[in-house]
Amino acid sequence: MDNMNLKNIPFEGVENDKRYVFINDLDSDVSRWSKAAVDYFDLPGEYIENIGDLWLRRIHPEDRQKYEEDLRAVFDGKKQRHQVDYRVRNKHGEYVTVTCSGVVIMGANESGKVFAGIIEDHENSDVIDSVTGLYNIYAFMQNAEKYRKRRKEALLLIFGINYFSDINKNYGFEFGNHFLKLFADELRQFACEGVQLYRMDGIKFCLVMEGQQSFAPEVMYEMITKIAYRGYDIDGVHVSFSVSGGVVKVEKGSDIGSSAVQASLSYVWEKSKENHLGELVYFDNEKFGSTQKNLEIVAEIRNCVLQNMKGFYLCYQPIVESATGNVCGMEALLRWKHPEYGMVSPAIFIPWLESDPCFYQLGEWVLRQAMTDTKKILVNNPDFRVNVNVSSQQISRSGFRDTVCNLLEELQFPAENLCMELTERVLSLNVNFLRQELEFFKSLGIMIALDDFGTGISSLNLLLELSVDELKIDRNFIKDIISNTNQQTIVETIAFCAKKMNLSICAEGVETTEIKNYLEHYEIPEQQGYLYAKPIVYEEFLEYLDRGTDALSGQ
Repeated sequence: MDNMNLKNIPFEGVENDKRYVFINDLDSDVSRWSKAAVDYFDLPGEYIENIGDLWLRRIHPEDRQKYEEDLRAVFDGKKQRHQVDYRVRNKHGEYVTVTCSGVVIMGANESGKVFAGIIEDHENSDVIDSVTGLYNIYAFMQNAEKYRKRRKEALLLIFGINYFSDINKNYGFEFGNHFLKLFADELRQFACEGVQLYRMDGIKFCLVMEGQQSFAPEVMYEMITKIAYRGYDIDGVHVSFSVSGGVVKVEKGSDIGSSAVQASLSYVWEKSKENHLGELVYFDNEKFGSTQKNLEIVAEIRNCVLQNMKGFYLCYQPIVESATGNVCGMEALLRWKHPEYGMVSPAIFIPWLESDPCFYQLGEWVLRQAMTDTKKILVNNPDFRVNVNVSSQQISRSGFRDTVCNLLEELQFPAENLCMELTERVLSLNVNFLRQELEFFKSLGIMIALDDFGTGISSLNLLLELSVDELKIDRNFIKDIISNTNQQTIVETIAFCAKKMNLSICAEGVETTEIKNYLEHYEIPEQQGYLYAKPIVYEEFLEYLDRGTDALSGQ
C-alpha cells in the first residue's frame, strides 16, 4: 500500500476538533495523519515515515510503557483492539490526556495490513479533571452505565485523603493542587487494561477494575497507603498523609444504576474514615448478607425518593417535661417500609443516602411533613415544638436557607416552634460556616439542639464555638447511669455546664421509672425514651396526647 492509496482513504466525517484520525501502512511504515492532528500535535506533515519513535517521544515518560505494551499485544494478536489512555504533548508543549483506539485491518487476500485509529483529545473536556488530568466523576457516572450495559463484573476501590483541608489551610490552595497532581501521577501506575482511575468529588479517587484482575483491591489499597505514608516534598515542605477507603462490588448482570453505586462508594469511604481509622471497608453488612443485596436496596430507596417519597413516613417520639410529665414536644423520625424488603432501619439507609443528592429532597420532605403535622397540634398547644434532624448535606446546600424560609411562609408555621437537631456529621462542617448558618436560623426564631451530645470531643469543642439552645444527652450515658459512676460523672458535668451556659437539656433513652427518678439529681428539664413512648405514627401520637403520657407508658 503506497502513499497514493493512503491519500485515497477519506477522513471527512470522522475527525473533528477533538478527534484526530490516523492510519499506518504496516508494510511500508508510512502513516497518514489528519490535518487537524498535524496542526494540534505539531507533526512534520500529513505523511510520516517511521512514526513510532517520533510519537513515543511525545508521550509522557510515565505512560510510555503501558502504551507500548498495549500496542504490542495488538500486533502480536493477543488482543483485537488497541485502546489506552495516556498523556501526550501538544503543539504548546502541554501534556493533554487522550484516548487512543485502533485496530489492525487486513487487505484483500491478506495482501498488506494497516493500523487505523482515532485519538480523542480530552483537553478542556467536561470528563477530565483540570487539576490532575484524570477522568472525573462525570466520566465515572457515564462509564458506570456502560459497565452495566456490557453486563460485566466490576470491583470499585474508592479512597480519599484524610484531613486534606488542613493542607490547604496551612500551605494554600496552589500547594494543595500541586500535592493532588503528584498523588494522581503516582496513582496512574494502577491504571492498565481493564482498570480505570477517576478523581471523584473533592479529595476522593476511585479505581474501577472490570472483570478479573491480577491485583486484589486490598493489595492495591496497601500500596496506596504506603504512598501516603511516604508523602511528598514540595517547596521544602515534607507532607505525609493518610487515606481511608472502601470497596463496592457490582456483580455481572447487575441492573444497579450509577447513582446508587456512587452513594454506596461514598458510604464505605465515610465509614472507613469515621469508624475504622482508615481500614478498608467492604460494602456489606449482616442484615442483608451481600453487597449485591445492599446495592439493590440502595437503588430501590433512591427510586422511592424520586417517586414522591414512596414508602417513607414519619414517626414521632414525645419529649416530656421532667417535672410535670407534660408533653412539650416531639422528635420527627424517618422510617421506610418496602413490600419486598420490609422495614429497613434508618441507621442503615440514612448513612447510605447522606452522600446522595436525592437526600436533600428527602430532607425537605421531612421538614414539610413534620411542620404540617405539628401545625395541627399548635391549635390547642401553642408552645408545642417539633425537633427535626438536619443533615450536613442540607445545611451545606446554598439554597437551604431559602428552603426553610419558603416552608415557614408557605405553611404559616411559627419558627419558634421548630427545633433543628444537628446530627453528628454536621459537626464536621467548617466551624465558621456552620456558625453563620446557625445564627441565621436562630435570627428567625428557630431553636438549635446538639444531638447525641457527649459522644465525641468535637461536640465539646463546638459548644464553645456555636450558639445553641439545647443539648440532647446521648442514650449511651443514660441507660446504665444508676450503676455506672463514669456515666454519672459525665451527665453531672454536662448538666452543670448547661446550667452555667443557660442551655436546656434533654436526656434521651429514658426507659425505666428508676432512671427517670434518678435523673432528678441533675435537674434535667426534659426527657425522651421508651418509658413514655416508642416512636409512633402521627395518628397514634394524637391519641397519645389526648390520653396523656400514662396511657402509653412503658411501650
